[in-house]
Amino acid sequence: NGKPYMVVFLAHWCPHCNDEVPRLIEWKESGAVPADLQVIAVSTAVASDRPNYPPSQWVVNKAWPWPVMADSEAMDAAQAYGVSGFPFFTIVGADGKVKARASGELGTDRINQIVTAALANGVGGLLVQPGLKLREVAMTMPAMQSQRHRFQL
Repeated sequence: NGKPYMVVFLAHWCPHCNDEVPRLIEWKESGAVPADLQVIAVSTAVASDRPNYPPSQWVVNKAWPWPVMADSEAMDAAQAYGVSGFPFFTIVGADGKVKARASGELGTDRINQIVTAALANGVGGLLVQPGLKLREVAMTMPAMQSQRHRFQL
């Protein structure tokens, strides 16, 4: 849609995700999130035998303020983005190109630095291949289980 976005991959059982989610909410509440940046979470690596299952209730309990999408059981979205750990952040510019990727607990200051650099200069704190366009990935939104949405990533 011509706007930059940040995709945050979260696993309900991941202690680092559980620590980072409140920081991301704090980042939003502080007003530091750029007005044109869309933030989308992807719930991935779902495991019914791990803590905080089901993830749909976990994000409600955490008061996650942005849209959440469910990855496939095969973790197609996570694979498409090259997720290497949790939480995993990808900043995509308005041009649809990946500007930055980062993994782990970053905290609000580092997230803000990465996002600001990625949006201002077209390059983030952690750059992947310049100009990389990721393939189209179909993901099911939990609130709209009967509909499929395709995003150009």
